Formats: sequence, C-alpha cells, structure tokens
Amino acid sequence: MQTLESAQPLILGVGNVLFGDEGLGVHLASLLKSNYHLIAAEPGAGLPPAIVDGGTLGPHLIPLLTNHRQVLLLDSITADNAAPGEVFCFDYQQLPAPLKGRGSAHEVEMQQTLAMMRLAGDLPHITVLAAVPKIISKTTFELSPEAQQAAVTMEQKALEIVDRWGFTATRRAHASIAEIARHCCRGVACGS
Repeated sequence: MQTLESAQPLILGVGNVLFGDEGLGVHLASLLKSNYHLIAAEPGAGLPPAIVDGGTLGPHLIPLLTNHRQVLLLDSITADNAAPGEVFCFDYQQLPAPLKGRGSAHEVEMQQTLAMMRLAGDLPHITVLAAVPKIISKTTFELSPEAQQAAVTMEQKALEIVDRWGFTATRRAHASIAEIARHCCRGVACGS
C-alpha cells in the first residue's frame, strides 16, 4: 500500500563502486546528475526526476522507492549468454528469465527487496536499465572498456526515458563515465 506517492520520477543508481563494473549504475546516476539539468517539457508536468545514488542499500531503499510512481533503476546485471557490456532495458514486472535469481550479492539483494515490495503492494513502476559487467572480482574504481561503452548506450536510453516522462535534459557538463568512476570517492563529480 503506497502512502506518499510522488509524481516526481526517480532515477536510482545501485551497485558497489568498490568492484569496478558493479558500480556502473551508481556512476551513471552521478553522470546524469553532473552532466544534465532536467526540467519539465511543459508547464504543470511536475518536479523533474530525483537522481539518487542507492549504492548497496537494498532493503533500506524501500521508503524511497515507495514514494515514487515511476523509477528508472540503473544497475549492472548478470545474464545467461550475454557478453560484458551488453545492455538490457525492461519493465521489472517482466524480468527476463535469463536474469532471474542470479548475480552478485547486491544484485540478489535488490531483487529480493523489489520482490518484498511487490508482495506488500508497494512496488512502483520500475524500468531497469543495466549492463553486463566484466570487472567485478577485484577491488577497483575503474570501469572496463566494455562498461564504459555500455554507459554511452545507457546514457542515451536514460535520456529517452526522461523525455518519455515529459522532461527535457539540457547538457551542462561533459564529464565522462571514466572520470566519474575515477573520482567517485573523492567527492568530485559525484552529483555535486
């Protein structure tokens, strides 16, 4: 049962920035926040999307998620027979079979969190935009070339979704995903 539905859409980046490509969703959210100013395309369209770094908070994101009707979830995702850097975009309610119940700890925890919300009747409409990671086994803030290329595709798709929601994205900076990732824990270009 949703209590405080907001007409304001939410762009939520999740993942673990300590493990390379697994932090792609967080870095992409930071890139969107740093590089674009989002405004309503028409008067009365409501507040522009909130852009949030959800990190690995999993179930702690439930109060945030329940307060929005539309969510764009940015993440990395494990998929059968998919190459690193391959991009997926789908409605969470139609989670493709090759993606179910797989992945890293944060991936599984996020799936469990969304499943709990569905059972409680609190699940907003969620569009998942994610790429298959290459580097997730060593501690690094750097993204693989495959993840960097996927980020270009994901950025464009995210902007298309923002446009469908009735908002215009005006570019205000040109930070690359590699720069965002490299400086993410220094307080530089992290959506500030």
